[in-house]
Amino acid sequence: MREFINNILRFLRKLFGGKRHTQPQPNTDDADLVQVYTDTEHALHALEQLVLEENLPKRLLVIHGLGGVGKSTLLKMYAYFCHSHHVPVALVASEDAPSPVDVLAKWAEDLSHDDVSLPVFQRTLTHFRAIQAKVETEAVSSQLASQLGKAAAQTVIGLASSAIPIVGPLVGAVASTSAEAFIDWLHSFLSKPDLELYLDPVKRLTGDFLSDVARVAAHQRIVLMTDTYERMTALDEWMRELARQLHKNVLLVIAGRTVPDWGRAWQTWMVNAEIVELEEMTPDNLRALVRSYYARIRGGEPDPEQVEAIVQFARGLPLVATTVVQLWVKYGVEDFHTVRSQVVGDLVDRLLEGVPQEMRPAFEAAAVLRYFNVDALGALLENGTAEELYTELRRWPFIHPRREGLAVHDTMREMMNEALFVRSPERFRRLHERAAAYYEARLEKAVGDERERYAVEQLYHRIRADEASGVLLFRKTAEELIRYGLVNQLRALLNDVNTYPLELENSRLWRKYYQARLLDLERHQAEAVRLYEEIANNEQAEDILRAYALCDWAWLERSTSFEKFEEILERIHVLYPEPDVLSEPDLKLGLYMIEQAELYKVQGKRSEALAYFERARNFYEKIGDLYWLGFTYNRIKYYYLESGAWKEGLETQERGLQEIAKLPGEQQSFIRSELLGGYSTYWMWAGRYHETEGQLREALMIAEKAERVEQSVYLLRDLALVLGLQRKWQEYSQHISKVMELGQPQDPYFEAVTSGYQGFIALKRGEASEAEHYLQPCMDMFSQKANKIWYFPPLLNWLGMLQEIKNVPERAKGFYQERINLRYLEQWYWYAGALSGLVRIHAVEGDYMAIGPILHEAEALAQQYAYNDQLASLRLTQGHLAWDGTIAEWGQGFDTALHFYQQALVYAMRHNRFLLDEVLSGQPQETPLRSILLHCQERGEEGKHMLQVLHDWWQSGANNIDLAGPDSFSRIPDGISLLESERLVRQREPGDGSPQRMITEQLGELL
Repeated sequence: MREFINNILRFLRKLFGGKRHTQPQPNTDDADLVQVYTDTEHALHALEQLVLEENLPKRLLVIHGLGGVGKSTLLKMYAYFCHSHHVPVALVASEDAPSPVDVLAKWAEDLSHDDVSLPVFQRTLTHFRAIQAKVETEAVSSQLASQLGKAAAQTVIGLASSAIPIVGPLVGAVASTSAEAFIDWLHSFLSKPDLELYLDPVKRLTGDFLSDVARVAAHQRIVLMTDTYERMTALDEWMRELARQLHKNVLLVIAGRTVPDWGRAWQTWMVNAEIVELEEMTPDNLRALVRSYYARIRGGEPDPEQVEAIVQFARGLPLVATTVVQLWVKYGVEDFHTVRSQVVGDLVDRLLEGVPQEMRPAFEAAAVLRYFNVDALGALLENGTAEELYTELRRWPFIHPRREGLAVHDTMREMMNEALFVRSPERFRRLHERAAAYYEARLEKAVGDERERYAVEQLYHRIRADEASGVLLFRKTAEELIRYGLVNQLRALLNDVNTYPLELENSRLWRKYYQARLLDLERHQAEAVRLYEEIANNEQAEDILRAYALCDWAWLERSTSFEKFEEILERIHVLYPEPDVLSEPDLKLGLYMIEQAELYKVQGKRSEALAYFERARNFYEKIGDLYWLGFTYNRIKYYYLESGAWKEGLETQERGLQEIAKLPGEQQSFIRSELLGGYSTYWMWAGRYHETEGQLREALMIAEKAERVEQSVYLLRDLALVLGLQRKWQEYSQHISKVMELGQPQDPYFEAVTSGYQGFIALKRGEASEAEHYLQPCMDMFSQKANKIWYFPPLLNWLGMLQEIKNVPERAKGFYQERINLRYLEQWYWYAGALSGLVRIHAVEGDYMAIGPILHEAEALAQQYAYNDQLASLRLTQGHLAWDGTIAEWGQGFDTALHFYQQALVYAMRHNRFLLDEVLSGQPQETPLRSILLHCQERGEEGKHMLQVLHDWWQSGANNIDLAGPDSFSRIPDGISLLESERLVRQREPGDGSPQRMITEQLGELL
């Protein structure tokens, strides 16, 4: 151990000399100083045991303790110990690591000094830096720059390329630019792999780093260290996962003020960790430190009374003790007896009491700045002596070098800032304002990494100068990052803001709110809900902050617990009962109105829901936010489609597309994908297969281009469904397989709905047993989720159709009746479909008395909303029954049946050509409808005559229905010939491209 201490002493001499990566020179004079200065022999021994063991017994070494107790010095001693035993070691501190990329890069740089090469990682990192430079170069003369102006374009580039986002006066320029426009611009000169690396470098660089390190660690021990870990909170999850994946021969050392809180996500992590706490020095050790340090810098023995004063003064912190000795020796400050050791203001005042007057501003300026150089000091000082003062400051023991310049040790800086704020708030504010202005000026001309550094320093000083206005800038910046989906940049911003000593409770709560938003975006929804709830329940939170938290909390609860959803919305209503008439409108409160509409919709209060949707639409129109206006139109479209109002839904979608078309360039792309792709299945139920496929493909292209994986999964699933409905079986199977490969998103109903779609397609293929294989588990999954069958409207109808095909009428009747019992939801298409199913079943069972009321209600709905498929089913059933003469009020015999069959064929054609073929000649194993051909074949010559009459009528008839009704919604002009109508519908639905048989051909073959 004595030799170890001597080695440490030599390293300490190197530290005080301020040089890095130089061979330490032997020096044994200060062995006692090192031993007393650190008071950490147990911590040194902990590392020694871990590093020298043949098999690493623990993968983690956690050092924690108060600021100033010597953690940073200990890590440097650890590094020297590793070097002395030829163990590669790397050390990174929080100030050098605003993002995971910086952590890995710094570690790799340090390891390279120990001849450890990480070739794959270095290639990827170099390539990433080259891409960043390329993007920056392109931005100057690109189309993006011409649209926005160079300054604004560079701001947009900074948002996505920087580890820390751009903040400051240029943020407003980004508000008119969408992430999609930025992505489209990047696609113009970056390959897809380069774009993926540029937008999300962390995953690939982490993987390459782990792979390279594992290769080296297979043959030798490696030590990775992090300092001031309490300032890396936004990187905590990434660091935890990195620790879990490191090679078993790599020791990770983490030093911070607290122990990491990894228990929830990694319950056994402490089994793999050695945890060492560094406590404040005991009075005896501090006395020894003061005497040794005094002898080192001046020689001789210090005054015992002054030693005792300094021991009380230092409060157990060695850094404070050595600073006081420095002042004592250099400036002759003698009287420490009046110092009150627990009062920070007095502590700093006494530290500076004997300092020459010209040095005091330099100390204050250095403490205000998080790091400084001559230029930064000059911006804060007024006497023009920055060069001399900088030279003087660098000699002090609490000044240490960092990448960007020099910095005051954190503990001392915090003390001096607090003392200045208490003594002279105006000077404190003025210095931070000057600092903010200095970095703002630098930011306008900065490039690359400089822009990142200047941006966060500007935000820091804006907040310290005027916390309330500074936090508004923070909020605006965070909202922009969220809107553009720049999660990595939001994480980096929060990692820095988490270190700010915010004085106001609401400032701290806003910071917590954006931590929750980050968790929400990262799909850690349970943790996000916990923070939203904490903020919403905090009585000190301002109303608008509570409303923000409640809105986001409600949006997460809307698909899991409508009881909780309703409760949260009631709380928002108490805060802002009329959010659309506020003097200062807030976008988030527009979301509240949309959420309130969603609640009313689920409760079956359709008129109230529509009223709130319209209020939200008017609200966003008044504000002029086209993005949120498009979003609202999309939710109104959902409302109409869920109601089964196809025409109104289509009109709303077209109005939404017209509004977002006013956005410049391609900024409309994301919300366009939502308008085209959201609820696309309803256009399928309306019979528009091929058109829906085209819209889905466009929406999917936009989503994939913008790397929106979760949205892409939904669109792929819907695309698979519409491909199956068009009998493109091979493409359907390929897309369903791709959906399964991508995995399900954070949606409790995703698996159930997907299973339902697979069951329905199996039903359309005539595979009843396979359909049941998918539909029954779908039913079970929804039943287990609080019996929310209503969440998947078609399921009960599909199960009823399946039982019809299997000829189990009682079970089919049960499913249809269950759907009918949900009438209050006003999902009229599925309600009418269930009624039509009951009509078919009563006809099969011969319960003719029950048919009349049900058929009349179904017909009224189908006529009102142009449900051509339901009308075709009803007329087909009526035709069968009329021919048999079972219901006198409809008329009886051949002519009545013919009339119903003619209407059935016209309605089917107006739906699409697939239903037309199904009504005419469908097979029992594929459809619950009993086709005209099958029924005619059972009636001998009379049936043959019916087919002949239908054949002749089809050749000469027109697309007319005698009964007055709404627009057919088929886009086939009324009154044109049936032959022309049929050609149009078959052109609109090419299916898998195989030849289609016209009606006259199908009938002609049988005749």
